[in-house]
Amino acid sequence: MTASVSVGTTTPTRTATSTDVDPGDASPRGDSLAGFGELLRFLGRRDRLRALIWLAAIVGLFSVSVASVVGLYETPSELRSYADLALADPAIKAFAGPGNGL
Repeated sequence: MTASVSVGTTTPTRTATSTDVDPGDASPRGDSLAGFGELLRFLGRRDRLRALIWLAAIVGLFSVSVASVVGLYETPSELRSYADLALADPAIKAFAGPGNGL
């Protein structure tokens, strides 16, 4: 039983050709947005209940705030005095808004 070893021989290397690249693969330079759409879909599925709860809470808080200001002042003259005060004071304007519609 003899073993033969060939020294100095090289195996030919195969170079990539245009037919070796699958068109569905990412570009060779790398795509920085690869998988971004899939990530957004995943986040949308995962957080849809949380987003709906936040949206409902914001709308509810806004509605309660508007109802409390309107219910706080019973007569139109009281509401007008609040509007004058809100337009004159920058701190109230920062917290309550510009007072449009009062």
